[in-house]
Amino acid sequence: MATPRHLVATSFVALLAAPVLAACGGGDRPGVPELTAVILSGESRIGVADDEAECTAQVLVSSDLSDAMLRSYVDDTDWDGMTEEDSAAWSRVLERLDEECGVQQGAG
Repeated sequence: MATPRHLVATSFVALLAAPVLAACGGGDRPGVPELTAVILSGESRIGVADDEAECTAQVLVSSDLSDAMLRSYVDDTDWDGMTEEDSAAWSRVLERLDEECGVQQGAG
């Protein structure tokens, strides 16, 4: 039987491990640092200036785009599973990129 002290120690270890495991990627939602790095690498599908990269990443992470959609972006893989929800979320992302970051996609 686990003692209260054992439970506290186990909970503490789990709390410490959660951010580390989340940072490893996999199927989890990418974070701002990961997306910013992809954008700055020049390999991203969104062309923005370096000084707009972090703002763009923040918009993407805080959007309603699915985790799978963002993960495919980070992993630079084609993803044919865009749902209606992702399509609608992408439209909102484009609006927010213009409003919040001064980024205009598809112009020209």
